Amino acid sequence: MKNSESFNPQQIKGLVWRTANNIQARQIKNALEALRILCEIQQDGNAEQAVYLLIVPNPADVPRATDFIWRDEFGLQLKSVGEMPQDYHLPKSDNNH
Repeated sequence: MKNSESFNPQQIKGLVWRTANNIQARQIKNALEALRILCEIQQDGNAEQAVYLLIVPNPADVPRATDFIWRDEFGLQLKSVGEMPQDYHLPKSDNNH
């Protein structure tokens, strides 16, 4: 796989999601497979700066997979970078700090 700096999503057929979080990649893959959508995870970059690409090899399944990840009311409704509200923050009382 090419270096992440030269990443061009249009060069990868079936790409439905890209994340630096291995756990997120595996959870999305498992959710898609529960819907009977075959999904593969490919790693781009080295172990310290890995990016995980979720690829759906069957072109007919790509729209259903992307809808489930991004849009569907009963899907994951994940947001990509730039889609989160600019004023989004966790309350100070949240245990995630």
